[in-house]
Amino acid sequence: MYNKMSGSIPNVIADLPVIDTFLVWNNYFSGPLLQKLGKNSKLKYVDVSTNGFTGSIPPDICAEIYVAIPGDITQASKLEYVNVSNNQYLGGVIPNEIWSMPRLQNFSASSCGISSNLPPFTSYKSIEVIELDMNSLSGTVPESVAKCKALERMSLASNR
Repeated sequence: MYNKMSGSIPNVIADLPVIDTFLVWNNYFSGPLLQKLGKNSKLKYVDVSTNGFTGSIPPDICAEIYVAIPGDITQASKLEYVNVSNNQYLGGVIPNEIWSMPRLQNFSASSCGISSNLPPFTSYKSIEVIELDMNSLSGTVPESVAKCKALERMSLASNR
């Protein structure tokens, strides 16, 4: 069932100091995803699936402890669940740091127009679900996936 909310998400949402859950799935929201969303260190759950978002997955959403990422970013180290699926114009690439998030259990980005290789896995403890079907992924599945002992489901179907 869809709601009828539309328009863009106000940037001030990302600045809320204690928000830990951001769920806006099954609406008609459009425009870019909040680029500052990943700067919130309390954020645990993000589900923006089945909307009309454009642009790319915000790289800050998976900024964990990397020095190469600008120093003013407060990392979303508690993030456990990310679902950006069914935003066909989101596009972009899967951030290399996505698997470095220590608590990430679910990463779903099906039908998003992503066109990149699958990044190598650098953290293996928590990831349980990876859903990346119906994109334009290419390359090989990194051998480091064998170290993901908690992985229960991985869907890479219908990539080109």
